[in-house]
Amino acid sequence: MKEYNLSEVVEHVAIECDVPKAIVHKNLKAAFAAFAANLPLAEKQRIEIAGLGVFKLVKHREKVWKLAGKTGVTPAHFTVEFAPHPAFIQLANDNLKDPNELVITK
Repeated sequence: MKEYNLSEVVEHVAIECDVPKAIVHKNLKAAFAAFAANLPLAEKQRIEIAGLGVFKLVKHREKVWKLAGKTGVTPAHFTVEFAPHPAFIQLANDNLKDPNELVITK
């Protein structure tokens, strides 16, 4: 199955909404930047988007590891978890007519 990148999503949204690709791209990038900037500041370090899901910042402690006689350290870091909303999961399942195409619905 094909994976889609940002430019392909931008193209589909631009066609669906009849908006220039440059505007769609700028708006999506701004939305992603807003999520990244505000996730650490949000209450409980989570952002919920109705109908889409929840983005949650997860902190990981520093880990010391040993492998094949070598020792190393993985520094403390953050990851982002995404839990999709049931409506988003249902929409994805409803659109599985052709798994080779990205389906955008209004």
